[in-house]
Amino acid sequence: MPLTQSMSKYIISILLLLLTATAWAQQDTTRVRPGDVLVVTTDSVANDSSLIIRDSLEVDTVLTDSVALSDSARSSMIAERDSLHQLRFGFDISKPLMKLLTKDSLSFRETFELEVDFYHKKEIYLVAEGGWGSGRVDYPDLSYRTKNIFVKGGINKSLLVRRGVTDWDQAFIGARYGVAFINRSDANYETDSNAYWGKIVGTIPGRNLTAHWFEVTAGTRLEVWRGIFVGWNARGKFRLNKKAFQDLPPYFIAGYGKGDKNFIFDFNFYLSYAIRWK
Repeated sequence: MPLTQSMSKYIISILLLLLTATAWAQQDTTRVRPGDVLVVTTDSVANDSSLIIRDSLEVDTVLTDSVALSDSARSSMIAERDSLHQLRFGFDISKPLMKLLTKDSLSFRETFELEVDFYHKKEIYLVAEGGWGSGRVDYPDLSYRTKNIFVKGGINKSLLVRRGVTDWDQAFIGARYGVAFINRSDANYETDSNAYWGKIVGTIPGRNLTAHWFEVTAGTRLEVWRGIFVGWNARGKFRLNKKAFQDLPPYFIAGYGKGDKNFIFDFNFYLSYAIRWK
């Protein structure tokens, strides 16, 4: 039995979530844990309360369950962390995968989504997203096309306490504002024959439309190699200009979802690369 779009969406979501959880578990085994043998320094802490582990590539300040940083050491760590800049570029790989797995001769939709985020300070990331896509329906009684580009902007707030200055893993919540510029083609339709009017065939003229929506989102980003991240977003999307789509809504709005829905739940899985500098 061929997969439907909704079935493939849930299957891909579950598989990618399991992949992220596995990677995170493996990553966590390389972290410093309470009880590990560390090199102790006292140059920036009070009462020897900060433990430092060193390797050939990085120096991380490690917080354990049994020790706490002094105010001066904590301020020093925050200042050092916020002096680092990170710019990360991501591509949603789940949407192309879903397109490959679904076959539907009566409808079609595709979207390509990109993400850029920049570390501001105090675990706040400024986020810009964008992309393009298209959709079509070829039902016996209705056929038309849609295509659009979209942009979104907002912030993410990481909820994880970093284990060191170079720890960039995230579990976050965020918000977005999105806008899409849509072209809907002429829509050809026909009605069933009846004794009075027979079969009616007609065309609804195409239109250019604009969609606005607000999103709340939550997700993760996990650094699996230096500068390379995997992670996902779950999103709730609320359309703001409902009255603009009362005629014939777009079948699909890239960046948002089904054009006839005022609320959408969506999921993304990103492969990302980050560059850092002081």
